Amino acid sequence: MTDLPSFTVDWNVFDIPGTVIAGELTRQALSKARVVFTSNLVQTSLLRFGGDSHRPPHTVYATIDGDGSLVDKDGSPLKLLANDPGLSVTGIQWAASVLLPVPGPLQELLIGPFDAPVDGATLQLSTVIQTVSLPPLEDNEYIIDGTPL
Repeated sequence: MTDLPSFTVDWNVFDIPGTVIAGELTRQALSKARVVFTSNLVQTSLLRFGGDSHRPPHTVYATIDGDGSLVDKDGSPLKLLANDPGLSVTGIQWAASVLLPVPGPLQELLIGPFDAPVDGATLQLSTVIQTVSLPPLEDNEYIIDGTPL
């Protein structure tokens, strides 16, 4: 059976500033984060590559190694399905959810969606994090405790 085309995802979760625990900024919670990648492929369909049929990957789970890098369940660099002219589908996209285990409600960071690069490429996940323009504050907006901004 032919291996599907793939790209490597490179990102260090420690690039996220951290979480405040007891007034201290710490990376401890980030080292226990779970990252879930979801594709735009239909789970119940088949795709063809190299004359073989494959069930498309829809959800891929990653863990964080001791250095803060994304790895697969075997501790190897994380690989996801790449766009390739030999595939029977085009326009593959991925999105990532970073789930942070912190006290209180679950904290989730969303990244993407982003286009899958070509086979053999390495994607720096930090390059696909979208920049958001926030609207300016109105004159009557206040901090939670009632103090004007």
